[in-house]
Order: sequence, then C-alpha cells, then structure tokens
Amino acid sequence: MILNLVGADEDDFSPSLTKLKTLSDWSTKSVNSLSYLVYELKDLFNEHQQLKAKALKDDRIRFELDTISSIQGVEYFVERLDNGKIDLFVSIPLLGISMEPLLEAGGPSLKEKIAASQAPELTIKFTHDPHSVSSGKLTPQISLRVSQVWTDIMGNILKPPAWSSESCLIDYIPLAKESVEESMKSLTMKRSVVREFMKQTGSVVEYDSVDFRKVAFLGEYDSTPIMVTVSLPVTFPADPPLVTLQSMAHFSTRPLSRNLAKVPWSPRWTAEEMVRRTRGAVAEALSVFRKWCEDESS
Repeated sequence: MILNLVGADEDDFSPSLTKLKTLSDWSTKSVNSLSYLVYELKDLFNEHQQLKAKALKDDRIRFELDTISSIQGVEYFVERLDNGKIDLFVSIPLLGISMEPLLEAGGPSLKEKIAASQAPELTIKFTHDPHSVSSGKLTPQISLRVSQVWTDIMGNILKPPAWSSESCLIDYIPLAKESVEESMKSLTMKRSVVREFMKQTGSVVEYDSVDFRKVAFLGEYDSTPIMVTVSLPVTFPADPPLVTLQSMAHFSTRPLSRNLAKVPWSPRWTAEEMVRRTRGAVAEALSVFRKWCEDESS
C-alpha cells in the first residue's frame, strides 16, 4: 500500500530532526542519502500510524492487530472521515509464494523482472464508528495488489478469497496465500493444456488467450465435420474439463451438440497426457455422436 507522508489530517506526525539517523549520517558524496532519508521517514510514519490504529477503541480491531503484530512488513494508515467514522487500512505482504509458475509462464525474457518484483499485498480496510457500540463482527473490504509483471503474466485472475463471518486476519492470511498459489498453478496448467491442444491437433480454430479456459478444434468422422470444445473449469486441474461435441453438418431447431458423459482424468497427469487422453475419449465418442445427430435431425 502506498502511504502518504503528508496528509490533511496528519499534522500530528512531526518526527524530531535531531533523531533522524540518516540526517546525522548525511553524506553529500552519497547519491543514496536522500533515498535513505525517505525510507527512514516512511518507517517512522508507519510506526506513527500503527500507534494510532492500536489506539482505536474497538476491541475486535485491536484483537486483529495484535494477532498480526509479529508479521514483517505490515503497513498501517488511519483516515478520519467527514462523517466522524475512521477508516483503518492494513497492508500485509504475502511472503513466501513460489515464483515457479510465474517463471514458467513468463519465460526467460521476464526472469529478472519477476525476481525483482514485490510480493502480492493484501489491503484490508476496517471502518470504525466511535459513536456506536462494536458488535464484535467485522466486514472489511479486501483487495489484492500485485506488481505489473504479475498482471502482465497472470491477467486479472488473482483475487482474494471471501471473508466469512468467522474469519480473523491471522487465519485469513494463509488462505489468501494458498488462493494466490492455486490460481497461479491453475492458469499455468491451463495455458500448457491449450498449447498442447494446438500442438497435437493442428486444427485449433479458437481459444481463450486471456484466461485459457476454452479451446475449440475441428475434428471429423466419416466426412462429417465436428467441432470439439474443451472448457476448463475455475478449479482446473483439480476438476476435469467439460468436452462438447457439435456437428457442423446436422441441424434441428438449433445446432446439434452434446457433452461427453465422462472424460478420463487425473490432476497428476502432465498437459501432454491430459490432451492425449482427452483426444482418445473424443475419438471413441464420435461414431455414437454422429448417429445421435442423424436420429435427431431426421
């Protein structure tokens, strides 16, 4: 979260210049002196905001802040609103997330940018009303902030999980981390599967180039062209794809299509094996599907 060092209601933040270590150690020969000063001011401002947050007379908010006090890199910002309420923003870095899916998806050209990128950050906004009695329940607004290189590779699929009435921050943080990791793994596998369909079939006519949730290719049985559409669920690869066959030569009141009742599946398979087995299931189903189309259109 980007914190403003100067704000309309922050005139109570006035660090003593004599206590600023970066000023006492200032060197006109160092190009980093100003940067060190800004970082020190930022740390002092965050400490100041943390004290203001802990001073809020709300037992539930105090409890949440106490449970995350040992987490490194947490930032705070307290904003007083015109209506008398107080917004508390808490930014928490999700440290320790594996970069492997990013590196695999981004390729060598983005390796340095990925390595230098910051970890995703959860921003939680609590609203405190000093004039009402706390109910002990919180309904915070939660957002997830990621570096631009993450967005370039992953798109907008990275979302924070829902906050339940039983949630608390110390339990929610690992859930958010797990959600990000699973979303990254899922998109990486979806991308690999779509590319494998392109490689193995050579007849892909359409695919989702953003979320990689759908790929369609053209098949044929006894001179009958059949469109095969593979839809990958949000929970892929934990759950199998949906495979739809659509005849390009048979029509009733609408184009005739049918879903495969069963697709051989294991989330442990490689993308190559997933696609090979799916194509095998499609090949076995084509004759039955063509006969069904003839019956429906006659």
